[in-house]
Amino acid sequence: MTASIMKAIAIISCKTLALSASILLVFVVLLFSNQQKYFQTDIFQVTTRKPHESTTNISHLVFGLLGSTRAWHYRKPYIESWWRPNVTRGFLYLDTNPTNDLLPWSPASPPFRVSDDISKLLKEIKHVAPIMARMVHGVIEVFREEREGVRWYIMGDDDSMFFADNLVDVLSSF
Repeated sequence: MTASIMKAIAIISCKTLALSASILLVFVVLLFSNQQKYFQTDIFQVTTRKPHESTTNISHLVFGLLGSTRAWHYRKPYIESWWRPNVTRGFLYLDTNPTNDLLPWSPASPPFRVSDDISKLLKEIKHVAPIMARMVHGVIEVFREEREGVRWYIMGDDDSMFFADNLVDVLSSF
């Protein structure tokens, strides 16, 4: 293939991805805009920190991690390498209940939740990449679960590596 063909394919791919993401966002907003249980708080209200408030620390961060029960056995070391039990806040949202080989749940792992069943949503929007819809819905799930004293929500997959102290340093400047 020539370079011009490769460039044209790349441009078409990027435009398709951007269009798909935009359509998904519109569908999610329209679908959930009348669902009061999802938007009962002031999520869209911008607040500024008062001068007397403390600087951002690890307790102000909440991690929402999306994972697969089938892959957790292999990906668990990634998360446990940076997760600090009883310090780091957040949840691992699994696609199904953990199997017996994963139980009892390791105290070194983040607490898990089973993600909402969004199969009806997927059928309605007929999205070509269902994982995108699950990611968008994951933001809603972590927000519903944890709000007290939160300044930042960090989303990731079950194979994501975070340097929590670096995140705190950077986010505390905002």
